[in-house]
Amino acid sequence: MKHAFLILAHNEPYILEVLLGQLSKGADDIYVHVDKKVADEEFDKIKSICVAYGGVQLVSTRIDVRWGDSSMLEAEFILFKEASKTYHDFYHLLSGVDLAIKPLSVIHDFFDKHSNEIFMTISDTDVDKRRMDFCVNYYHPFTRLLRKKIIGKLFLKLDDLSVYIQRLFCLKRNPRLNLFKGHQWMSLPHDFMLFLLSKEKYILSRFKYTCCADEIAIQTILMDSEYKKRLYVPIQNQNAALRLIDWNRGGPYVWKKDDIEEIMNSNNFFARKFSSFVDRDIVDFIKLKCS
Repeated sequence: MKHAFLILAHNEPYILEVLLGQLSKGADDIYVHVDKKVADEEFDKIKSICVAYGGVQLVSTRIDVRWGDSSMLEAEFILFKEASKTYHDFYHLLSGVDLAIKPLSVIHDFFDKHSNEIFMTISDTDVDKRRMDFCVNYYHPFTRLLRKKIIGKLFLKLDDLSVYIQRLFCLKRNPRLNLFKGHQWMSLPHDFMLFLLSKEKYILSRFKYTCCADEIAIQTILMDSEYKKRLYVPIQNQNAALRLIDWNRGGPYVWKKDDIEEIMNSNNFFARKFSSFVDRDIVDFIKLKCS
């Protein structure tokens, strides 16, 4: 079975280097998209790290990815299209601050036994539905500017005002779409990847000028298809994608050395997020134990 690991990177070259070291042990392919905002010096450092490992491909098309903006979804599809040029049994979407918390051999063995399943977190609680209605069913023209240090708060207020006006005049986008959400980190079999790519034009058009499209679009497309029958576990399970992510202590929480026991005892295969600036010791520990 052949795997493709798709990595969205924008900082932390050291953690990316550790991750590539973990994933390059087998005969799998690795594809890396580096955010276009990354400075030339930092990009050159990441490029040299990627070159040092066999089977790692830096995708040539780079875009400026903004939090909450549909550009995140666009970057994912860049990786999807590049990786799908070669057949892979599974495509694993990761961030550049993820680490594998199980040896690659264990990961391979598991997917050998679950080759027809889809690994994705999906939720549609009442709270989620209200949030998704706000994010997707109204136009959000300022999402690229919401994280700007000085003017971000101003554009956040403008965004809220824009939605208020749209609601006032009943300017709702396609309300018939049954929305689902989850985090963007997932593992997908080849046939579902091809299905997604067949829907690319619609997805990028429908979810343009929405908020947090990367957490809603693919889940929604899946649940509107027969592929939903192939989910590894039912919806409302936060471990469905086999990623250890703590949203209770942060957005998400940055793992530290004090969390070693929790990480090592987890049944998940990957964890995020890590920071060499916050706690490099935990990164080095996992590098030693899970490579």
